[in-house]
Amino acid sequence: MIKLCDKKDCTGCSSCYNVCVHQALSMQPDKEGFLYPVIDVDKCKECSLCEKACPVLNEDKLYDNDPAPSTYALCAEDSICQRSSSGGAFSLLAMLFINRGGVVFGAAINSNNEVYHTSITSIDELDKLRGSKYVQSQIGDSYKIIERYLKNGMLVCFSGTPCQVAGLEAFLGEKYDNLLSIDLICPGVPSPELWKKYLIYQEDKYNSKIDSVNFRNKTYGYQCSTMMLLFENGDVYSQSGRTDPMMKLFVSGIAKSPSCYHC
Repeated sequence: MIKLCDKKDCTGCSSCYNVCVHQALSMQPDKEGFLYPVIDVDKCKECSLCEKACPVLNEDKLYDNDPAPSTYALCAEDSICQRSSSGGAFSLLAMLFINRGGVVFGAAINSNNEVYHTSITSIDELDKLRGSKYVQSQIGDSYKIIERYLKNGMLVCFSGTPCQVAGLEAFLGEKYDNLLSIDLICPGVPSPELWKKYLIYQEDKYNSKIDSVNFRNKTYGYQCSTMMLLFENGDVYSQSGRTDPMMKLFVSGIAKSPSCYHC
């Protein structure tokens, strides 16, 4: 049975949740809103699968024999780049996999403006995975679904934070030639609860529900990230990362998960 001694040792990657065949684990928010595994001791069979799938407990084994990585730089053409947060590299890789009949997993925003991982198989769906989301995403059952695709020989591309990629690879327990994992250069993630409170604050201020969110609109080009919110009543909120409260918390680094400070 996996035990959470210190929150700095748990990234909330959800690998333990995905690997538990007894449904004894759930991912629950703490008082700050970060997701951690909670064990139902009545369902737990003490099989230790959760411990074996933890990327923190098995860090030495996970990347022991990995070769030194190669480094590349690329930028998509302007039509793709303008719809992306940065250079559009994710879009190009995702299109490559989709055009070859594969499936792409990444972070999206649902109708309640919650950030969660989901999959797409069509280029028409790519917009919902584009763009940075500066919140800890809910992985859900993504790792289990990916494993089924991989075992059926399907090409899979997974994009997430480094701890989520490590969680996926620890969950799988073996290398797959048909898997490409893309980990972001991540400065740390705020909690879903902080994000929820920010949304409530903005909706109360504008007296309207938020229709869409863009964490890094290119209002000022690449020089400064801009939070842009479109409201159902037609109002538009647009503030730079220097003035928007959510972006200020993110950039200052004071709203990260405890594990992020030890990453």
